[in-house]
Amino acid sequence: MDEHVLGPVPTLRLLTVAGSTSYTRKWWGQGRWRAMCREVIDDAAAADIPLPSPYDARGVTALLGDLERPNELSDAVLGWLIDMPAGGVHGPRGLRMHDAARPPVRTIDLPDTEFAEYEPAE
Repeated sequence: MDEHVLGPVPTLRLLTVAGSTSYTRKWWGQGRWRAMCREVIDDAAAADIPLPSPYDARGVTALLGDLERPNELSDAVLGWLIDMPAGGVHGPRGLRMHDAARPPVRTIDLPDTEFAEYEPAE
């Protein structure tokens, strides 16, 4: 399937869903997809930014349910989730710039210990 069979927009959407690039593999298809979107939606609600149509009428629960099938969401809804244009420069961020979309970082705390001076064997 390529742009000659499906057209450029559906091809791009399919490649994005499949995580074909280092940029897109961080979003769809991961177990974190819904949780990342939920943080974006919560930030929008806290800033009184309305959901995109038709979810402005259907509500958050409907949008969260439909996130299970992102390939069926409209381009307008995906654009809102990715960039959230109503957030402005200092407002809430969409997935492109949201902390929730960054890879999780795990740290390990090692106990404080004294290490003996290393002397190489002869």
